[in-house]
Amino acid sequence: MPDDGSLALPVTVSARADSSARARPPAPSQEPVVTLGEWQLAPGVLLDLCRYSGEAATFGRHHHETCDLSLLIRGAVEEQVGRRTSQGRMLHSCFKPAGLEHADRFRGEVEILRLRVDSGLVPLELRRSLGASWRSRPDVGRELLSLVRSVQEGGENLDFVGRVADLLSACETPAPATPDPVWMSLLEERIEDGLGEGLRVGDLARDLGLHPVYLARAVRSARGCSVRRLILKKRLERALGYLRGTSLPLADVAVRTGFSDQAHLTRHLSEDLGWTPAALRRLGR
Repeated sequence: MPDDGSLALPVTVSARADSSARARPPAPSQEPVVTLGEWQLAPGVLLDLCRYSGEAATFGRHHHETCDLSLLIRGAVEEQVGRRTSQGRMLHSCFKPAGLEHADRFRGEVEILRLRVDSGLVPLELRRSLGASWRSRPDVGRELLSLVRSVQEGGENLDFVGRVADLLSACETPAPATPDPVWMSLLEERIEDGLGEGLRVGDLARDLGLHPVYLARAVRSARGCSVRRLILKKRLERALGYLRGTSLPLADVAVRTGFSDQAHLTRHLSEDLGWTPAALRRLGR
């Protein structure tokens, strides 16, 4: 491990990102855990995509041998670490150091994209500082999905080591220290219930009995974005759920999630996640 505490990943990537690194097709069986794709990025650094269903709805206390950075791309999870419980939803991410005991309860069929790094490659101080809780980290989710695309495209000279180091460092960003306003859950429920409608900030503020300016400032403080951006994030989460969990035509997915048409959905999904709707639907299939 370097004296400066930097990530001790090896400099050379493993076998190139060639045809052997392509995602595997889904297994036809109804196993509770199915590996949909697996990509070796470097010695001791693996990226995989797994589906959990049926008997895998609940995992009692367990731990992993690797340091894992997970991105939820379908379904929801409730995870307990010690006495603390965190809720994960689509596009939320979570880092867990090797050996950390935790228990999971999945809601519905769940798909998780997971970066697995050998424990010896991650400095101890970094493992201690990241904290195991599910939350929204847009940059982390976008970069994890970008790693998949890069390895699928056969980028043998890409700096996977540097990108993994940046990813883990990004997880150090502290979560908001102040609790959510009491009305935040009501706001998010109202947004989720009206995703297919033309949601307006003024209408949402009126429904909650708040001034629009106060609502805007409070949401930015609690969620780090504008109300309009929060609405867009919820639309993209819902769209991702349809793409991964249904065979709805893309045009129908767009309409059901409040986008004007398929092109509108494609533009925003590509800008936020770097993937088109069709490519996200094909991932691991």
